[in-house]
Amino acid sequence: MVRVEDSNGADTDTNPEGESSGYVRLAGNGLPGGEQQQASSSGVAAAPSVDSSPGRSVPLAIASSSSPANVANNQYAIPVDENGHRYVGLVNQAMTCYLNSLVQSLYMTPEFRNAMYDWEYVQQPAHIKEQRKKAEQSIPCQLQKLFLLLQTSENDSLETKDLTQSFGWTSNEAYDQHDVQELCRLMFDALEHKWKGTEHEKLIQDLYRGTMEDFVACLKCGRESVKTDYFLDLPLAVKPFGAIHAYKSVEEALTAFVQPELLDGSNQYMCENCKSKQDAHKGLRITQFPYLLTIQLKRFDFDYNTMHRIKLNDKMTFPDVLDLNDYVNKEKRSTTSSAWQQIGKNKSENEEDDMELGSPNPKRCTPGVQSPNRYQGSENVCVGQPIDHAAVDDIVKTSGDNVYELFSVMVHSGNAAGGHYFAYIKNLDQDRWYVFNDTRVDFATPLEIEKSFGGHPSGWNQSNTNAYMLMYRRIDPKRNARFILSNQLPQHIKDSQEKWKRLEREAEDERLRKLSLIQVYVTINYPFPSVVTLPDKKQLDLTPQKYQIAEDFGEYKTEISREMPIKNVFNHAFEFFNERARAYNLPFTKNSARLIYVEHGSLMMDFKSKADMDKKLRSVFNVNHGEPGSMYGVHFILDVRIASSFFPVDIKNKITIKVQRVDIGKKTTANELIVVVDANEKMIKVKSWIGGQFRDDIHGVLNARVVLEVASSRCEFMMIDVSHNATEFGSLIQQYVGHTTPTLYYDGGLNTMVTKESQEATLADRKLPFDKSVMYHILDRKCFSTMVKVRLPSQEEIEKAASTKNAYQGPTWAETIAIMKEEDRLWNEPRAAVEVMSTVSRTDTTDHALVADTDDEPIPSGRGSTASMRSVSMDDIDADIGISGSLCNNTPQMSPCVSEGDDADESQLDGKSQLMSDYMQKTSPDFYYNRDPQNHLNKNLKIALGDETPSESLSAVSSGQSTLVPSTSNQALSSMTRSDEAVDGKIVTVFSHENFHKLDVDSRMRVLEFKKWVAEQLEMDKDQFVIVKHASDDGSDSGYEANFMDDETVSGAFQSCFISIKLRAPLKSDEKMMQIILFDILENLRENWKPLFELPVSQSTVIGDVLLQCLRMYKEVYGEELTPKMVRLRELGGSGVGTGRAVLNPNDTLEKRSYNWCSHLYLQIITDEAMIGKPGEPIMVRRFRPSTVEVNPTHEVLVDANAENPVVSFVEALSKISGIPVERLAITDLKEFNWQKWPYLKSRLDMLENKVNFTKDLQVTYPLPREFLDKVGSRVLYYKDSDEEAKVLSEDERKQIKIKENGQSANANRRKERPLRIQMSSVCEA
Repeated sequence: MVRVEDSNGADTDTNPEGESSGYVRLAGNGLPGGEQQQASSSGVAAAPSVDSSPGRSVPLAIASSSSPANVANNQYAIPVDENGHRYVGLVNQAMTCYLNSLVQSLYMTPEFRNAMYDWEYVQQPAHIKEQRKKAEQSIPCQLQKLFLLLQTSENDSLETKDLTQSFGWTSNEAYDQHDVQELCRLMFDALEHKWKGTEHEKLIQDLYRGTMEDFVACLKCGRESVKTDYFLDLPLAVKPFGAIHAYKSVEEALTAFVQPELLDGSNQYMCENCKSKQDAHKGLRITQFPYLLTIQLKRFDFDYNTMHRIKLNDKMTFPDVLDLNDYVNKEKRSTTSSAWQQIGKNKSENEEDDMELGSPNPKRCTPGVQSPNRYQGSENVCVGQPIDHAAVDDIVKTSGDNVYELFSVMVHSGNAAGGHYFAYIKNLDQDRWYVFNDTRVDFATPLEIEKSFGGHPSGWNQSNTNAYMLMYRRIDPKRNARFILSNQLPQHIKDSQEKWKRLEREAEDERLRKLSLIQVYVTINYPFPSVVTLPDKKQLDLTPQKYQIAEDFGEYKTEISREMPIKNVFNHAFEFFNERARAYNLPFTKNSARLIYVEHGSLMMDFKSKADMDKKLRSVFNVNHGEPGSMYGVHFILDVRIASSFFPVDIKNKITIKVQRVDIGKKTTANELIVVVDANEKMIKVKSWIGGQFRDDIHGVLNARVVLEVASSRCEFMMIDVSHNATEFGSLIQQYVGHTTPTLYYDGGLNTMVTKESQEATLADRKLPFDKSVMYHILDRKCFSTMVKVRLPSQEEIEKAASTKNAYQGPTWAETIAIMKEEDRLWNEPRAAVEVMSTVSRTDTTDHALVADTDDEPIPSGRGSTASMRSVSMDDIDADIGISGSLCNNTPQMSPCVSEGDDADESQLDGKSQLMSDYMQKTSPDFYYNRDPQNHLNKNLKIALGDETPSESLSAVSSGQSTLVPSTSNQALSSMTRSDEAVDGKIVTVFSHENFHKLDVDSRMRVLEFKKWVAEQLEMDKDQFVIVKHASDDGSDSGYEANFMDDETVSGAFQSCFISIKLRAPLKSDEKMMQIILFDILENLRENWKPLFELPVSQSTVIGDVLLQCLRMYKEVYGEELTPKMVRLRELGGSGVGTGRAVLNPNDTLEKRSYNWCSHLYLQIITDEAMIGKPGEPIMVRRFRPSTVEVNPTHEVLVDANAENPVVSFVEALSKISGIPVERLAITDLKEFNWQKWPYLKSRLDMLENKVNFTKDLQVTYPLPREFLDKVGSRVLYYKDSDEEAKVLSEDERKQIKIKENGQSANANRRKERPLRIQMSSVCEA
């Protein structure tokens, strides 16, 4: 409870928890979203106000929490400010509690608030909208407005959106939580930037800037090197680096901050005066504290053991009154006056024995030396208490002016990953503490503030709520300001207040206006002709533009007040459609137009007279249903007639029908026309009404055909002949259509709607039986119409694909082996002898060239993709099972040629390198084997790694959007056929733009016919492309290859979906796509290995054939030639494949790889010329050097796979290349790799401390030598010289190695935080 004394001395108490007035508390613990508050004014009476006139003390004070007087008896007291105004909170936008706590602290700083009121925002001459925009972008203007509203508003809480928008933040940035200290610096920078050239230019410096000196002092000659620095806040460590215990108080942390570090030993200072290295003191000394001191407690740190950010919740005290005189370095002061000098004199010779274990520098301040609280005369720390001004005066007289009063404690509750900010803030005029927690403002007790010291246990859990930033003000009666009262605000603030109130009223009026708005939709009802007569009497055929006309005459929509007259809608809609009618020379007049209100698809009432048009829009609403809400949708039809009169709408028993005119000569139907008819009318009368809409006379009506679309079947039609003339229309519709809207087809309008040729064709067609007529076939085609969106390859893609046709021609592996030279038969014969060699990629082969692996910067592996490669999702590459489970089946859920990852974009999909129908055609293989590989290898590898670009003639292949396919024609892509005659009218182009086409396709059409149509457009064979089906409506997803049967219908294959055409031969039933990736022995991250291309393979494909195809593809893509002797096809351990070998036997088939036969293969390019073509199984090894605690880069050793004991062969080969005798060669035990994956890293510290098992007799102890190569596979074995003396590491060296190794294994995929920013451009108003 809090005791409040009013001016009459009456004791009042705050209300018990849960009975708070002025706001509503909901369940929660103060975290964002946990508590909500009504942002509305409250009528609850405030506690009696105090006399806050300048010059008088405020008698409101908070008693100690332990005082007996802390008994409340006034349950209606609420926190009020110096004006007697209830405090107003701030709404947490999303994660902006850190902003709220800072803004509230600045608002409660008298000097800062008064300065904001003193500054005047001057509007520059401009348009009113431009002025408003500049004001919205001005940070000081929005901050001034927020301060004024906090002081005068009757709302419980206020939004900060206007302020954050002036920062230039988007709505998403409100969800990013940042440090309040970082925001404080940025805000001060932005304010200084805005105030340049004004009287407030140095306000931030005068209030918040202090000075310090960064010095180095030689202990021999006394010479100092000094650099002056400025600070806006003091960052104090909570715990020294490497120490166990934290500092116990702010004073202790400040003492450590200013205590110098001794530079001695190997870290001596090069003194320019002594001309030699000398012991020296290096440190910081504060020369002047600012008037307003901000202290940041560095509670967030980084744990190098776990490689995670952590929060230090240790207890650190801070006092109400902070005496900083001993921390100020002043010239000509005695040597004992400085804190760091005093401590230096008092240090004992046994200083190092007193240090905490793990302290990083034994010559620095030790945590735990508690500074006495001189304000209280004891070591007890008091916080949240009223100020004892007499004691403060004594301190000022005896010590100096640097005595500061605490007035803001910004608290963080949570952990390093996130949490909540709030603040305890003192009203310096009242000498009273409050807690500002977003929308809540309550009284604060000393005990609550004391809890923010941190370190308090709470059951099994330790408190994570503690102070993060402190604000102090120097106690200086001459300078200490009081808040400007509301009745004393400057005139320009009062003017701004009136302006803002006016703007709020205008905003409210606008809000009410929007509430009255409705959304109006108007569609056109017009009998569009097939032909129009131009002013020069020529006729223009409109049927080719049928779909474009339908799009142009789309829906007109607007937002309009329901209080507006209906004529406004009519006029605007008529102008909208009339403008389009003029473009097509269509006859449009206002006298022939009317507006019809439509409700639930039924035409309710029409408006055409002046009296009708003057009615308000609200008149169309059904009074029985009540007034609709804001933005209610209202639908109208603009009915434009060419008939002599309008069809009636106000009919009791009416039926709304759709009429489509059929143009027999053009073999098409016109746009729908809506007509209302009386259900009781005879069919002959209805037919007459229909013909009248097209200006047909009675003769034309009687001879015209009317066909009804029967609802019971999709493609069933009924010819309404003379036998139905006397039938009631309603009964006919009920019998054949039911309750759906009937559609009738009419072949009339011959005198006004069609060409002479169509007229003659219609008359001839009427003589035929209906089921044999053209009209029947037109309607039949229409009923089976489906829209298909297709993206064809561009001409550039076709040309690039044609240029790479050589990539798909070459001999088989068996033919290659048959003609190879005798010395090359080692590729196909058992290896009788072993030639031990080693290769280090991009380095020399000798052991002294195996330099220590610093692991600082991995050698680039060329992550960038080319168009002839398709990058795949590598998120789960360690599984190494290919392209997901769907790769190994024919289900359409995922294409066998498409990556499962969502990251593959269209350009990557377009860029696949695939085999074509002429795969493995025969050419002379001598080209690959009768050549010198010199002068090609290095450039070749650079291209693959992305370090060099191929020649211009080949760059088009690898940089465009095409796939690789041999084309039967190099001619330009023919223009899209737009005639209705295309494929016998089964495909009609509705819309075309570049290579995108919207097609009207007969859904009964076979897929084979559709493929032939595509082949005609591309001028190539139908077996040279595949159809890719997309889930998205615009084809933005990667899609998957659809395996359609040729006799399958379009309806069943890809009805109403987006498809694209890829230039690649379709996969056979037993084929899958295999990804080829560049193997980089020096790159630890497999995600950085470059995907090269994809190949279609089957289980029966010979691995040698895959190798040859890789060479041909590599030549075409990168412009460089490789031979089989220069490359290896690898698979990696952990892939689940059956062979276990690192390098695949070219004579085996892929079936040897077991069930994951189509998983990734890795192409290794041998960089050491001496290794090219040498026989042997490669094993990767790394040397550990205990004497230097370094690990050499990975290199290879070739082993005779056919040796009697491959383990002995490996050990001898490794001994020869390393120079280590066999008896001293220690190799890691293979059990070390049971659960490891690439790159098989070992800790240097573990190997140094023998935590990794090395064996010196592997050739003796290995149980099954014949299985050695299968077990080793692609793993990396570590070896060392067992007699090499190990280095003794210092603690600092050990820590640095540990940090480095942990950093290598840290999670690299951690989400990156967006940096906190405030746009400086947003504060410029000029």
